[in-house]
Amino acid sequence: MRQAIKALFAAGVILLSAAAVRAEGGVEAVWLAPSDLNELGFSVEIVRERAGIDLTLRGPRTGPNSCSARRSGIVLLDVDGQEVAGGSTYWAVDSEEPRVHAFLGDGWRFPKMAVYLDYLCPADRLADGRRYGIRDVKAFVEASERDG
Repeated sequence: MRQAIKALFAAGVILLSAAAVRAEGGVEAVWLAPSDLNELGFSVEIVRERAGIDLTLRGPRTGPNSCSARRSGIVLLDVDGQEVAGGSTYWAVDSEEPRVHAFLGDGWRFPKMAVYLDYLCPADRLADGRRYGIRDVKAFVEASERDG
């Protein structure tokens, strides 16, 4: 019974986080392909482990529109590509390296997982903010390995 309550609580927290991520989103998304990384100043580290794939997306402190990296996150997507759960982390200072880390287990049953870095601008330039990320981690890893 206690385990069930903990599981329900955890699911509720994840769903609330997803709602917050969607509500705060607002920035235009730029989904990266392996060929885009160097040109835009991003890098991806992929480590295949026995249990799955470890992926870290790193980005510049300042994005192409001179906006600062301020948030990172992970989002789970359903079969229609709709966000159903996720979470984000904010950075208050520029001294932190912009990065997001995800693990995709071999037994992964969810259709897709996205990771992102948000570059947010001051209030007078909100529209210049951008989300740079990987829309489908598994497909990105497969494309990276295929295209070498």
